[in-house]
Amino acid sequence: MREAVAYRDRHAPDVELEASGGITDRTLLDLASTGIDRLSMGALTHSAVQLDIGLDWVA
Repeated sequence: MREAVAYRDRHAPDVELEASGGITDRTLLDLASTGIDRLSMGALTHSAVQLDIGLDWVA
């Protein structure tokens, strides 16, 4: 990733880079330190608790 950031910085500094896939709370800081602009972390929603609320309308 650091190589990709360095390449982007030399050739297309206006382009923003995003990393995704396999990013967890354990790897987040290491990846952020590479200079990447965006991180997409599906782990935030993979462990979310579900809540089903029914709104039945009776007139």
